[in-house]
Amino acid sequence: MSEGEGNVWTSRIGKDYAVRIPKVVREKYKLKPEDVMIWRLREDGVLEVEFYGIRRFRKSAGKEE
Repeated sequence: MSEGEGNVWTSRIGKDYAVRIPKVVREKYKLKPEDVMIWRLREDGVLEVEFYGIRRFRKSAGKEE
């Protein structure tokens, strides 16, 4: 995990990044290995996790693939 500001960290999902998400959660939220996770430790001690999908596209000669 890379450390962000204060009690906020970011990481990616997948076996190569040491963050394993249970299969039930991955399937329910359609998570992919390239997705990003934001971890926040609140003042009251609760750990929140947010998932963000990464959109990949390639652009060449004025058109998207």
